Amino acid sequence: LEGPASAGARIVIATGRPGRLLEPIRASVPSSIALCYNGGIVLDLATDEVLEAHLLDGAVFRSAVEQVRQLGHEFIVGVEGLPSIGIRAEPGFREDAEIPRGTLAEITNQRIVKGLIRTDPQNLALFEDVWDAFSTPFAGKLEVTRSGIPGLIEISAPGVSKGGIIDELARGWGIDPSEALAF
Repeated sequence: LEGPASAGARIVIATGRPGRLLEPIRASVPSSIALCYNGGIVLDLATDEVLEAHLLDGAVFRSAVEQVRQLGHEFIVGVEGLPSIGIRAEPGFREDAEIPRGTLAEITNQRIVKGLIRTDPQNLALFEDVWDAFSTPFAGKLEVTRSGIPGLIEISAPGVSKGGIIDELARGWGIDPSEALAF
């Protein structure tokens, strides 16, 4: 990627990961921008500056979680905030990690980039039931994504996706889709 970057190409990394997990990329990809949290934030990897934030409304997310739990579905919730806030979760979510814990109300009362719904990764039927409970009734209110991690559902603000944000950036830079390369 050094050749295209030195020729003036814009390098954009698109990932579901938070910026704090991109250290290997920072060292190997010159002057790049990262779409973190599936496009929830646009981050300048050289300066760590958040260029754009597409935030999830904490009250809307909390209400959706409460409604799905009223249907009898069992899962644990975590949230990713802006880089200065980081991850927070209910007890039981990634117990192997030292992260701030709190109630649903406590963890959703700050600026959220992405909601995390964790089901039992061994119970595919439960995962599908919880997926359906979030994806269908909240279409247009939440962007619901299947994670690559078994048992994990990721929820963003409506319309936030890697492809959608890349398209917005390219158009803002005056780059026609026919002049772009994604892989």
